[in-house]
Amino acid sequence: MALFGDCVTRDGDIRRAIKHIDFVFTIHAAVVSSNTSGIMPSDSGAQASNADTWWIRQGHWIPRSTAVLEGEIAQLLTRGAIALKICPEFVWLCWDVETVDAAALAEALDYLDCLQSGHRVIFKFRKSAWAREQFANPEAAIKRMQDLISYKSIDVALQTSIRRLELSEIQQAHPLLQHAMSNWLDAQVDTYWPATSSADWALVFDRERDDLLFSHIGRASEARRRLGANWRQAAIGATCHNGFIDSEFNKRADEAYWTAIEEKVPVLNHVLAYIKTHEGADWLPYQRLTLPTRNGVAVFTKVTPDISVPFLGRAA
Repeated sequence: MALFGDCVTRDGDIRRAIKHIDFVFTIHAAVVSSNTSGIMPSDSGAQASNADTWWIRQGHWIPRSTAVLEGEIAQLLTRGAIALKICPEFVWLCWDVETVDAAALAEALDYLDCLQSGHRVIFKFRKSAWAREQFANPEAAIKRMQDLISYKSIDVALQTSIRRLELSEIQQAHPLLQHAMSNWLDAQVDTYWPATSSADWALVFDRERDDLLFSHIGRASEARRRLGANWRQAAIGATCHNGFIDSEFNKRADEAYWTAIEEKVPVLNHVLAYIKTHEGADWLPYQRLTLPTRNGVAVFTKVTPDISVPFLGRAA
């Protein structure tokens, strides 16, 4: 597995490459993390003090290059270690909430407490599935890490949670969704199709009896970015619940499509998605707007931590 990456962020926080599965975006940050001059691991046994990636295990700091091979990553996480990557403007930490040992947590918290207030911190942690969160300062990261400790032995329902919002709440939605809604309001439901300015971000499904088929996949859409041009070409004409890896998630998420079609109204959702992947599973928070078109729906999505569906005690 890739230890660092796939971070869900707020706009403008970092330069990023966006990847997407339908209405789910996985944001791969072009990460650079905190200036660490004067901030060194406290373990006197640590070697190669200028290393940028470390494992913290049982209170000891071990340079990545001498500590682990790629195939040993899962084993180290299972045994309670924390991976830490130090970059110029960000610090990454990666761990398993259920297996992490207390000594590693204490060392990580002490390290975060030494960072200057302006340093940004990114977490990639596993609690039944992988989650990614970013913090503008170490103080917020410390509080979140302390909160997560209390979830060590708590069972989490492995399911996608979807909340339907009032359409008036579009004013607080991501600008991409606001723009799409504005275009829809300026058109007629029977003739609406995404305007040029937003079509590149849209996934459009046409209704064919009891199925919804991919009829348009925007070149700038996150599905295309994540899965590539070959997938985009093959998906056109496929049913919406057969286009992606996790069929159970697809069927659950499709409900908004049919609501928009049958009620002929936009559907605005906050979603905390539990999605199975080839490497395991991910938690992804996102805002989604589903707009009825002349013959189906257009779907716009933005991954963001700013949703009202709580995850392990945290919500917007």
